[in-house]
Amino acid sequence: MKLRSSRDHGSVKFCGMTLESGLRLLDLHYRAEKKTSYQGYINFLLQNLEQFPFLRLPLEELQRSDVTKFRKDMQAPYTVPTGQAFLRGQGRVKGKRPLGEKTRSRATVNKYINLLSIVIDHLNEEHDSDFENVVKTVRKLKGADRKRKRRVTDDEFAAILSHIPAQDASDIVEFFTFSLNQGTRRQETFNLTWGDVDPANYRLTLPHHKTEAHDDEEGGQIRTLTRTACEQIQRLRQHYKAVHGRAPDPEARIFTRYQTEATYSKIFARAAREAGLQDIRLHDLRHEATTRIARDCRYNSTLTKSYTGHKDERSLARYSHASPRDIHDTVQQLQVQNGRDGQAAQQGSSPPSDTAVLEADQKEQTALANLIECIRNDKKSKSLLVNFFTSLSDSL
Repeated sequence: MKLRSSRDHGSVKFCGMTLESGLRLLDLHYRAEKKTSYQGYINFLLQNLEQFPFLRLPLEELQRSDVTKFRKDMQAPYTVPTGQAFLRGQGRVKGKRPLGEKTRSRATVNKYINLLSIVIDHLNEEHDSDFENVVKTVRKLKGADRKRKRRVTDDEFAAILSHIPAQDASDIVEFFTFSLNQGTRRQETFNLTWGDVDPANYRLTLPHHKTEAHDDEEGGQIRTLTRTACEQIQRLRQHYKAVHGRAPDPEARIFTRYQTEATYSKIFARAAREAGLQDIRLHDLRHEATTRIARDCRYNSTLTKSYTGHKDERSLARYSHASPRDIHDTVQQLQVQNGRDGQAAQQGSSPPSDTAVLEADQKEQTALANLIECIRNDKKSKSLLVNFFTSLSDSL
C-alpha cells in the first residue's frame, strides 16, 4: 500500500501507521459515537495480534496478498470451549475445558474484511491521510448475504424451555419468553430495568440499543409494548413484591441470573441441542416475534416498527417472514372486513360520501401494499398472491 497523493504524511503523523493503530483509533471513535456493530470484531483482532502479524505492518507496505491470506485464515476451523460441563460452570480449571471445533460463516469473514476497509477509510476521512485502500480489491466470499428465515414454532420453544436446568429455570425462562413476546435483541433484554417498562401505558424505553447513535432524541428509543409483554412484566412485578415485600428498584435489571448476556445464548443453544433441534439460535426469537407482530399489525410497517424498533423498511423485511398461510389468512380477514363495511353502508340511511369511499380504498391499498412489500422476496408467497388476485379478477 502507498499514499495516493504527494502530501507529506509519512514524515510526521502517518509514518509507520498500521492497521492495529487504525483499529484503536476506530475503536475510540465508535465508543464516542456509541456504535456497537463492530465492537466485538475490533476486540477480537486487537486481542489476537500475534495470530495476524500483518496488522502490525506499516500501511505503506500492506499488500493485497496479506488481506487474501487473512481471508483464508479466517475461514479455517478453530477450537472453542464447549460442552455441558463448561456451560454449567464446571471444568473451569485451565486445560480442563472440553474443546470443540467451529468455523466462521461467510458473512462473518466478509464482515472482518469490511472492518479492515473501514479502518483505512476512517484514517483517510477523519485523520486527513490518503492511503490507498487495497482491501477493496479483495474479493468477498459468495453466498454470504443469504437472508436467514428460521422461525421458532410454539412446540420448539416449549421443548427448549423444558431442557433448561431446574436451578436456572425461573430467570432464564422469563428472559427467553420476553424476547419472544417483544422481539427485543439479546443485549436489550439483558440490560432491561424495571424503570424501562411502563405496562400501564404500553411503553418500553431503551436507553441503550443497537442503533442508538441514530436516535432523533436523547433518552433512548421508545417502543410499544406488546400485550403479552405487558402481562408478563405485570406478573413479574407482583412476584417480586410478594417475595421481597416491596416494589423493585427502577434502576435494577429485571433479569439478573447471569452477569453476561452471552451466557443466555449458550444456555439457549445447549437446551436446543438437548431437545434435538438444529440450526436454531437465540436471535431467531427476534425473527419469530417480528413475524408475529407484523401479522397482528396486518403488515402495516409503521405499526410493526413501533414495536420492534427497526429503523427502515429494508431491515424490517429481513426479520418478517410471512408464510403462505399468513398471507391467506390476512387477505381473508381483509375480505371479511370489507364485506362488513359494505353491508353496513347498504343498511345505513344514506350512502357513504365520496371522501369515505376514497379513504376506505386508500386504507385497503395501503394494507395490501405493506403485505406485498413484506413478502416480495418469498417466491412461494408471490405465487400465492398472484393466484389470489387472478381468481379475484376472474370472479369480477
